[in-house]
Amino acid sequence: MDGATIKAEGYDAVELPDGCICCSLSGSLQNALKNIDRDIHPDIIIIEPTGLAFPHKVKELVRTSCIDSDRTMIIGLADPLRFDTLMEKKENFFKQQLHASDFLLITKSDLASEEELKRITGTLNAIYPDKEVLRVSSVTDEGLDEVVGRILG
Repeated sequence: MDGATIKAEGYDAVELPDGCICCSLSGSLQNALKNIDRDIHPDIIIIEPTGLAFPHKVKELVRTSCIDSDRTMIIGLADPLRFDTLMEKKENFFKQQLHASDFLLITKSDLASEEELKRITGTLNAIYPDKEVLRVSSVTDEGLDEVVGRILG
C-alpha cells in the first residue's frame, strides 16, 4: 500500500513483501538496492522496514550492497500514541531499535499534547543523550523541512 501511494505521487518504489528484510529477504533487499542504484541512480533511497526490523542490520545490508554507506542514516521513530505501551511492554526491543539511529523523530506530533511531547522528548534524551530528538507531523508539516535538511545534509 505504501508503494502504491509513493508511485501515485510519481516516485519509483520497490516493495519486498512477505518476510523480514533483516533475515529472509536480505538477499532480495541487496539485489533490489543494486538494481535501483544501477537503473535509477537515485539521490535518496528510503527503506521503511516493518516495526520488527533492527535498523542496524538493515544499515549493514545497505553497506554490503555497494551503496554509498557514508551517507546512510537511520532515523528512529517514536509514535507518541504508542510510546508508553511500547516502553511498558517491549522496552528492551524498542530501545534496541532506536539505539543505532542517527537522530530520532517523534511522529504525529499534532496528536499529542505539549506536555506529552515534552515528557517523551525528555525520556528519549535521557536514554539517548547523544541523539537529536525532533518532532514531526505530516498533517501540520511541523519539523518536515528540518528532517529533509538533515537527510540531504
